[in-house]
Amino acid sequence: MKLKDIKRHLGRGYSKPKFKGDIDLTHHETIKSFRNIDMPQQRLFGSLYAGDTDLETLYGCPQWIEGNCDFEKTAITSLQHGPKFIGGYFSIDETEVSSFEGAPEHIGRDFYFFNTKITSLHGIQNHIKYIGGSIGFNPTVTNLLGLFFIKGLTKVMIDMGPIQKAFVKHLPTGDVHACQEELIEAGYSMQAKF
Repeated sequence: MKLKDIKRHLGRGYSKPKFKGDIDLTHHETIKSFRNIDMPQQRLFGSLYAGDTDLETLYGCPQWIEGNCDFEKTAITSLQHGPKFIGGYFSIDETEVSSFEGAPEHIGRDFYFFNTKITSLHGIQNHIKYIGGSIGFNPTVTNLLGLFFIKGLTKVMIDMGPIQKAFVKHLPTGDVHACQEELIEAGYSMQAKF
């Protein structure tokens, strides 16, 4: 559903805490926050696409999104006030986000944060409890071993070199110590931390 359709739909008095259908705000450069849009605060039975916008804050965003959630190429700097549950994939690629504070606890599919200000995954497992697919980020990110404590995670997409090979080998078995040893031996001691 496009922005003009949302306004028309909600303008008829159909504004409810639950909303069915996708919300597509992609390329609406004037959107800075969800405060300006009368949208569900609690649960969205669909996907939320807000990439390629001037979105600066997640304030007013639905807390539960059944489908995908895309905030890539926006001006957000924080995940505060964002969704706590995402049923599909979650992308914050090419944003200024620098930490996992406010991150969703549940991501049903893949999570991507390439080209962000996130430099370390230290404590990621304290914020994100479940990822039902892969996680992708830049190879310079450190403290990767907390990924072993996120339920459902199936693949780490970081590079095609020794870091990814170590995770391909050890993530399915859950052997965090073997992965740590392999990363250290390959010269990636900063990545081999929790």
